This record gives sequence, C-alpha cells and structure tokens, in this order.
Amino acid sequence: GWYGPELETEDVYDEVGKLSPFKTSGYDTIHVQDVIVIANDDIGVGSKIKSAIMKYGALAVVYFADVTGAGYYDYEHSSQYTNESLESNHEVCVIGWDDSYSKDNFLITPPGDGAWIIKNSWGTQFGDNGILYISYYDKSFSHGDNQVFGMILENNIPYNKNYQHDFTWMGNFISLHDLTGSNGNITYANQFESAADDLIAAVGTYFNAGEINYTVKIYVNDELKLTQEGVSPYNGYHTVKLNQYIPVRKGDVFKAVVTSNAMPVVYCEQSRVHFSENMSFVWYDGKWEDLLSGGVIACLKVYTVNDTSAVVNNNDIA
Repeated sequence: GWYGPELETEDVYDEVGKLSPFKTSGYDTIHVQDVIVIANDDIGVGSKIKSAIMKYGALAVVYFADVTGAGYYDYEHSSQYTNESLESNHEVCVIGWDDSYSKDNFLITPPGDGAWIIKNSWGTQFGDNGILYISYYDKSFSHGDNQVFGMILENNIPYNKNYQHDFTWMGNFISLHDLTGSNGNITYANQFESAADDLIAAVGTYFNAGEINYTVKIYVNDELKLTQEGVSPYNGYHTVKLNQYIPVRKGDVFKAVVTSNAMPVVYCEQSRVHFSENMSFVWYDGKWEDLLSGGVIACLKVYTVNDTSAVVNNNDIA
C-alpha cells in the first residue's frame, strides 16, 4: 500500500483525512512489491517454509512468547515448546532450521527433534545472542489464522505512483462459484483516473496459490491497449511487470482487468475507507457488475513510471 514512514513533503498532511486513490513515491522510499504467503496448512510439514527461506531469506512469523514464566521457555537452551494451542502474541523472523535439534533441549519434551531458528527483536541479551529455537511441534507457531510471510525484494523498478482502492487485505477471496454457482475463472477490474502524464508499467494483485494461470488486460479510455498472460509464481501478492508500457495522460480513465481462479477482495465493512461506485467491478452473466453493490472492493493495484524510467528499463511503449 506504500503507507510506510515518509517525509511530509512526499505525503502532505490532509486535515480532512482523505485517502488518495494514488500514492506517489519518494526517491529514497523502499516499497514492498511482492509477498509470498505460506498457508497455515503447510506449516506442520515445514517444507515450504524451508524452501522459502532458501530462496527469499528471512520470513515473518508469529508465536506465543513466554514472557510471564508460564513454563514454556528454557533459559538454558534458549528454546521453547508450547504444547497448547495458545494465541500468538509476538512477531519474529525465522531465519533457518535444525532438523537434528534435540527434543531434550526443551522444558516440555515435544514428540520429536527439530527446531526453527528464530531471530528476535529484543537485543543480543535475549536468548542465544538474540536467537531462539522453537520446536517444530510448537502449537503457537503461526497456527490458526496466522500465516508465514516473506518479503521478496527483487523488483527494483522505480514506480512513481501506486493507484489503489484497497489499503488493507484480510485474506478474502471470492470465486465465480461463490457468485453464480458455476465453476471457472473469474474476471475483475479496478478503474482509475490518471493524475499525471505517465506510463502504466505493472499491476499487482493476490493469488491463492502458485502455478495459477492469469490474464491481464489494460484499457485506456475504454480502448484495449494490452493483453498479457502469465502464471502466478506463488501464493501471495505479486506485481506483474507489463511487457509493454502504456502511456496515459492526465485525466485519462484507465482500467486494469485480471482473469484468474479467484478474486481477492476487501469487505467494505472491514475498512475505514469510504468507497464509491465505478471503482471496482466483476464480470459475469455477460456484463460488468459494480462490486460496491456486494459490499466488496477488488484488490488490484496499478503502478506507473515516468518517461525516464521507461528508457532506463528499455521497455517497449505501446
């Protein structure tokens, strides 16, 4: 969403408190463009977590931090095994694993060996120089509705604007079957008005799995400018770089359209944003339906670059 810490010159104070449909980028601002999500039903096996660590680095996880002396944390071994399904209360980074870490190193003996290697944020005085070992069998380690996240820092294109209607996402997807009772792919779209002369360079949306076929279409003033197909690389948020940059002028109305197996949405009642009509749509029964009538907004962003960025990245311009 690009709503991280910024200089006020990059995000001028608005006493009314409105949220703009586009967010500008400062030159020194780092933005997350891709996030891998490892679903909680994969956590017990752990293979996907291990693969993600190897490929992307540290992952964000949550667990129950025993800060009140409940008897789960072993000070001698800097280890923890929670044998109850307690609600997670602390977020940390998992940076590795040890399959042979002995089950005898925990206050409560887990069913088997193995531990996640955790980097905490409490300084080097905590644990083993800031490191904690959590048993593979810990029942608070990203269980329940919690998931494991990895920030993928591979897309370094200097996008200058982020057009968006969704500022938060609660993990909700809607399928075509949910709407019509029929199986098949679903097509959704978000519409924006260009704030300046720019080039549409990418779109971002959520996928509920890897290896999902998708199609992206870009319309400018109701004219189709680009059709691009691809396959989702993972479960999570993915920024799709367009094969061609699409020019837009200030005041142009443009629409990003995605066809996939599921539509990521935010429910209006879950958001503090006041949505309006003609922002977000879904296609079925041969026509576009305004999603606001169903109380949801599609999670689909559009990223632009300026002319200089286009030259540097040597992209074709449609």
